[in-house]
Amino acid sequence: TFGSGESDESANLIRLLIQAVETPPEVNLGRPVIYCNRKVRTWLRIMVNEKSNVYLSLDEYGGKKVLTFDGIPIKRCDKILTTESKVG
Repeated sequence: TFGSGESDESANLIRLLIQAVETPPEVNLGRPVIYCNRKVRTWLRIMVNEKSNVYLSLDEYGGKKVLTFDGIPIKRCDKILTTESKVG
């Protein structure tokens, strides 16, 4: 589980994000946004801080720091649970 330091699970998280970004259901539906819960977003921020991945960055939009994955903003939604079934 998340919480034990950089691990295979954090690498799996990046792989899953790549798969999600590369296989959208409809490409022309507007601007993509990634939603995740606090735990996942925390791990992504740790990975940005450790510079362990080139896809993740903290960009600045309108004077605010925004976590992005491959240029796609990542927003927190605490209603998403890590215990939910995989969609897919």
